Amino acid sequence: MKADSCSNTSFKSTLNEFCQKFRLPVPSYETVKSGNGFVSTLIYNKKVYQSSNPQKNKKLAEQNAAQVVLHKLGQAPAPEPSLQDAIQKCAEICSQVNASNSVSKTGENGNSHSLTLCFVLILGCLWQILITPHQLCSCCFFKFLFVVS
Repeated sequence: MKADSCSNTSFKSTLNEFCQKFRLPVPSYETVKSGNGFVSTLIYNKKVYQSSNPQKNKKLAEQNAAQVVLHKLGQAPAPEPSLQDAIQKCAEICSQVNASNSVSKTGENGNSHSLTLCFVLILGCLWQILITPHQLCSCCFFKFLFVVS
């Protein structure tokens, strides 16, 4: 009974059914306001789990926490990273590229080739983090980049 992130699956319901099937206590949730969203803490099988990132409402935070547990159990895909996580990952890649002396070679007009390489790496990072989980085609990816820029 695997949950599918593309359908209207309720991860909370799926987790509750999983617990009933294996005669485990139903999980308990505690959801709090955190910064610009809500974060849910879930207790399942005497272990504490937390939603992967802040969500816009309590219901989504609890669904996200349940998905985290189901993913650990091999019953659901991993929760999708937030845009903030993607931006942070891309910034880390860019700083690693800029820190590398072997990559940074100056071109004829005085600009660094590392900037171009950094941009290509960031595109690849965005593709992997944001687009691949949605299984979008490359055309949709470039439309996404156009909207973001």
